[in-house]
Amino acid sequence: MNIRSGELGEWPWSRPGLVVAHRGASGYLPEHTLEAYSMAYGLGADMLEPDLVLTADDVAICMHDVHLERVTDVAQRFPGRARTDGRFYAADFTLDEIRELSATGGDRHRFRGCSVPTFQEFLALVAHLNERTGREVGIVPELKAPDFHRREKRPLEEVYVQALREAGYDEPGALCITQSFEPDALVRVRDAGIRSTMLELLGGEAPDRSQLAEIAKRAEAIGPSKTMIEATKGQLVREAHELRLAVIPYTFKEDEDETRRFFQDHDVDALFSDFPDVALRARS
Repeated sequence: MNIRSGELGEWPWSRPGLVVAHRGASGYLPEHTLEAYSMAYGLGADMLEPDLVLTADDVAICMHDVHLERVTDVAQRFPGRARTDGRFYAADFTLDEIRELSATGGDRHRFRGCSVPTFQEFLALVAHLNERTGREVGIVPELKAPDFHRREKRPLEEVYVQALREAGYDEPGALCITQSFEPDALVRVRDAGIRSTMLELLGGEAPDRSQLAEIAKRAEAIGPSKTMIEATKGQLVREAHELRLAVIPYTFKEDEDETRRFFQDHDVDALFSDFPDVALRARS
């Protein structure tokens, strides 16, 4: 099924089976680095996914968690800066301090030399590559832990909206899908005037049809886990499509047969993959 929604125009749902590079080509290189995004672009991904959190000086950086220690050397560089829970929070470090860190990739990779990019640097990279190649590769930013940021008095949505406006991603049909597990964050972004696609990520139990209908009032797509789709034996996808919601499951790895099954048997509109080259082979 190819989703068509009047306000959204033809893109991106005119392209069947979109491959979203999950945290860049994170199966190969440290996640959320310019190197991983560049590799994903070169492998042919349709869209690139940056997760976003704010620093102490309210700069959006590409990072999966509000904590830094899993994928950087922050504990070695700033050993006395953990909170009482033992975690190192991005919100406690300025951008200048973040730039001192090495993005090692955590347990999955042990690289040196990669750094933590800002959202603006990510946007500039995508714009540059699109201009040089003539391709139209989109972005799928995720607002991480909006409620945490609000408790910390960090204006995550406001910073994000301003960045989208400056980069030209605020209009219908823009090559941008905004995603979050917290629906109120999507509503705030939409209320701020961003007209690009909204993707509500799903956790826990699969929503029933009435819950999907409520989601359809505030979003154009859902992001269930692949296990959620399999547990509902395709009913979730069918009901979502009947309500004109695109379905974009997460997260696919190196299993090409599994990825192909979701494209062909489950009729998903896109999917998140750590290995975009594998997903592209499965799609073909």
